[in-house]
Amino acid sequence: FFFRSRTMLSDHLRLPSLSRALPILWFIVLPAIAIAVVIAALLQLNSGRKLLLQAFSTVLRWRVKLFRNMQRWHDPSLTGINRVPMHTPMKFYDSSTDAMSGAPSPWCMLLNSATEWRFQLFEGPDECPPGFWNADPHTWDRIVVPGNWEMQGHGTPIYTNVTYPWAWAWPPNVPDANPTGCYCRKFKVPPHWSADGRRLHLIFHGVDSAFECWVDDAFVGYSTDSRLPAEFDITAIIKESGKTEHLLALRVVRWSAGSYLEDQDHWWLSGIHRDVELQCRAAECIADYVVHTDVDAPYVEASDATVLVDVQLSKVGSPLQLHATLSKEGETCTSVAAAVTPAGAEGGQQVQLKLRAQAPQKWSAENPSLYTLCLELRRDEKLLHAEVTKVGFRKVFIEDGQLKLNGQPLLVKGVNRHDHDMVSGKYVTEESMALDIKLMKQNNFNAVRCSHYPNHHRFYELCDELGLYVCDEANIENHGLMPYISALACDPAWADAYFQRVQRMVQRDRNRPSIILWSLGNEAGFGPNFHRAANWIRSVDPSRPVQYEGARKGWAPVMICGDGQGYVSDIVCPMYYTPEQILAVQKDPKERRPVILCEYSHAMGNSNGNLHKYWELFNSAEYPSLQGGFIWDWVDQGLVVKWGGGTPSDPRERFSEDDRDRTWYWGYGGDFGPKSGKEDKQFCVNGIVFPDRTLHPAVAEAKYLQQPVTFALPTDPEANGAAVVEVLREGGSDVTVLITNRHSFVGLGHLTFSMQFIDGPTGKVTMDLPVALPDPALGPEGQAQVSFALEAEAVSQRQAAPGTVVGWLLCKAVLAEDASYAPKGHCVAQEQFVCVVGASKPPFVYMLPPLQPLADGPVVQRPSRDGYIVRAPAYEARLCSATGAMVGLASADGTQLFHPIGSSRHCFYRAATDNDIGGVEMFVPKLASIIRRIKPSAMSYADDWHRMGLHNLTAVVKNEAWRPNENQWVVTTHHVYLSAPLFEITTTYHFLPQEVRLVVSAAPLPALQSSVRSLPRVGLSWTLAGEYDQMMWLGRGPHECYPDRKSSAFESVWHASVDSQHIPYLYPSECGGKADVQWMALLNAKGAGLLYKNTRPMQASARRFHTKELMTAKHQRDLPLDRKDRVVVNMDVVHHGLGGDCSWVPVVHDEFLVPPKKGTVWKYEVALQPIQAGQLQM
Repeated sequence: FFFRSRTMLSDHLRLPSLSRALPILWFIVLPAIAIAVVIAALLQLNSGRKLLLQAFSTVLRWRVKLFRNMQRWHDPSLTGINRVPMHTPMKFYDSSTDAMSGAPSPWCMLLNSATEWRFQLFEGPDECPPGFWNADPHTWDRIVVPGNWEMQGHGTPIYTNVTYPWAWAWPPNVPDANPTGCYCRKFKVPPHWSADGRRLHLIFHGVDSAFECWVDDAFVGYSTDSRLPAEFDITAIIKESGKTEHLLALRVVRWSAGSYLEDQDHWWLSGIHRDVELQCRAAECIADYVVHTDVDAPYVEASDATVLVDVQLSKVGSPLQLHATLSKEGETCTSVAAAVTPAGAEGGQQVQLKLRAQAPQKWSAENPSLYTLCLELRRDEKLLHAEVTKVGFRKVFIEDGQLKLNGQPLLVKGVNRHDHDMVSGKYVTEESMALDIKLMKQNNFNAVRCSHYPNHHRFYELCDELGLYVCDEANIENHGLMPYISALACDPAWADAYFQRVQRMVQRDRNRPSIILWSLGNEAGFGPNFHRAANWIRSVDPSRPVQYEGARKGWAPVMICGDGQGYVSDIVCPMYYTPEQILAVQKDPKERRPVILCEYSHAMGNSNGNLHKYWELFNSAEYPSLQGGFIWDWVDQGLVVKWGGGTPSDPRERFSEDDRDRTWYWGYGGDFGPKSGKEDKQFCVNGIVFPDRTLHPAVAEAKYLQQPVTFALPTDPEANGAAVVEVLREGGSDVTVLITNRHSFVGLGHLTFSMQFIDGPTGKVTMDLPVALPDPALGPEGQAQVSFALEAEAVSQRQAAPGTVVGWLLCKAVLAEDASYAPKGHCVAQEQFVCVVGASKPPFVYMLPPLQPLADGPVVQRPSRDGYIVRAPAYEARLCSATGAMVGLASADGTQLFHPIGSSRHCFYRAATDNDIGGVEMFVPKLASIIRRIKPSAMSYADDWHRMGLHNLTAVVKNEAWRPNENQWVVTTHHVYLSAPLFEITTTYHFLPQEVRLVVSAAPLPALQSSVRSLPRVGLSWTLAGEYDQMMWLGRGPHECYPDRKSSAFESVWHASVDSQHIPYLYPSECGGKADVQWMALLNAKGAGLLYKNTRPMQASARRFHTKELMTAKHQRDLPLDRKDRVVVNMDVVHHGLGGDCSWVPVVHDEFLVPPKKGTVWKYEVALQPIQAGQLQM
């Protein structure tokens, strides 16, 4: 009533009369305040929260009863009509040979097509004419099935993170403007499919969101739950029609009551997005079967195992025989048979078969050993039905606070994955699924969480085959109902919807050995509906633990979000807990469950900082119950947008990488029109791979931290790459490396090992020595030492002074042979150790690149119109008195090194990353100004930076002094925003014959100290001429790395092009940084250029774009991608970390902040040395 009366209320409020205003104040405002106070008080008590949830659920039940004349898709209790009970996927072979070989079944027909389906989109269900399938098909559009209609030019893709994409989300209401897609196609049934009483079943493997189906004008059925199959028996309809060609029609509504359970932080896309299949089954057949494997204690390779197969048969009319055969690579291991007799007139019957396997190979992600189970239903010698499934022997259980597989604790190296294709949306091909799994395996992931719904059944089969642990999750999330998120879970009207989504998932997927965890859903509160589902799972499948994040510790009611510690969950599975928070859970003496983060390290844009801190805990023997987690998430959910707007009209259209951001680009929320999710914008872009599956730089960090083999020096086994190899000045050096196998189930026989020496001055590999383990099959958790000689000839600078870094030892483990997921030679693990002359400790001395010396000479300065000109043997520099900057630099031959707009500038800003802009203003932008005054720490880092104008500082010279005898120019500047001085900087230019050395002292002033928690950076920036596009540096690399994400970036002398340094994050931001840089050279094709030399490790970058260009761009297409006329260089003494624990509050860890505290002074030196062609001896 209030919502419907809001216009009338606003009309009253417009009246100036006090007599009209007082009733509003008395009857509405004051009671509202009183109610708010009461609710706030109730929220402080668990009993109060329960009372509020019960009250809201009562209102919802009343609404459902009130609208009992609603359409099917409005009714939450109606989940399907005429659906066949869910069962394991089957193929109904009539040949065991075909079944065993995996040949296509002659009794299964896909109705997928790019040409046969016709489609019409209507504004709402009522707009669809009765019998729409009888319309002239030539007036309708063709559509590709499977595929989402929005990705084919019909309607609008919508992205929302939390909210529902319609106004007044009040279950079970959905908008009257409910886009409705009508599909139709013709199909033929082979004549022999109708013989011998065979039955025809029509299966839709995924339709979003709810649909009705007809065949030959006859109603077939109705279904919700867009991520599980809906199967219908159409035998009678086909028989009664008497036609040779049949007409299949669907009416699909975009929004239904089920949409309230599918608010999953993903694109809202509609239509038939998975396979449509027609199956023919014998009258007497296997209707379903469940495979249980049980490994005998102590769960080792020598342990025997049991296979129990519960088979559900259709109605049996005469005696039959049921056979089960277990084989491995064509060799029979064991078999069993059972006689089946008719069980009366009612339905089918169940038969249980038991097989014993002697010491079978056990299944794990490390060794995905599979057996083939063939079930045959026979009448005498005639085969009626054969089914084949893969069986993996493994036992999952929780013991001593640990999740174990076959008796061994599991370390979950997981990632969350959405079904996503940049062209076709929610439809993903088998090739795409396989690619995802292989890329995960190649980068040392061993687990995937199906967020937040069941995947296509083929995905699980691929996980079985390739080896990946799976957390299978029910299609339940109602995030958008906060703060009454638990209301539906407490509402009996929604009980069947909850229960069937969980039950049908388990019934379809329980035969897959890769599934080790069931998840009840995601971010959907908690209530009796979840409790019922969890109890059912435990009753039918006690072989797997159940997890659920949405509940809270104990019996606490959930209003906003869960903490993963509810009693319903066998595993503590919170999301986005910091390392300190999960450590607190581990140390709780009352907590005896494993701790596995269902989501962590939010990978939004340039992110995943602090990841190493999680893995320090996961790998620690001190915290055995901290068993890993699932990074959020796998793929950036960008969709192809053509220039001019719109999605591809044909999902088969291919998009060239060369044309990206020119004729098409990756879009996110809001890119398809004003109602396509502009409020949540790029929040769907939070993967560790791009939409085309190329890798983010952060993947290298995850791969390194998760690697299953580690290397250490026995003198300091816990150093993990920080230990030092001592290089002798005379002769070779003996080196011993400790290798640890961190696999849980396999040895290291599948790997080969090598030790490489990388020469310090050049970065070239001067020694590549294969090494053999004492025991080639070193077992799980085993350790071995390998010793070898570091040849004297490999170390070109071994005569350097003690404490000098002369190179690096790189230890590598690679695949010895091709594997199912990667080719021979794929690097599985690697580690680096610094090689230093003598027995030294940090800080070490790093060698400069070898340069041919040039003749010295005098340094001469003279005044110019705007400052000074300094001429030296190697360069000519121009200085500006107005700004205190060096505005020009030319080499000895007169070639200008700086771009015309270039100068040396002090830089304190970076283009904000997604984590930088994560703050409360992301959720309530209209209240940002108020919250900024009340609690400024809730605002983002970027809000601090913009408010203080760090992106728009002006340098004001306070004084300058030229010291001719010392060839020094000393300039003191204040960097000012508006009228507030923020920094005081003293820059001393030392003009030496071969180089210009800048000595900088920078201090924050009081106006800044009290207003900014952390600065983006403190350093210098230059703009060079575009020809200097080859980059060489001594520092960490070769990939992008930052102070809190650099574990995987090894030290060396690296070479790369400037163009390759830009990382095309969908939302442009700071990128391409290199940590701990000692020196960096920018060169042209002739080898001439500019060398930057630092006296301490610095954060450096070189790219084509200025910070302000990155800051204002919303997509890569907004950048001047073809620019080649400049190179922007940054060199920072300190740099703000990336963060990554989450992306919606400021969470960069303290040690990676740059706080402008009182008394802080940043001092550093950078030398600029022009290089002539041929001078660099590398």
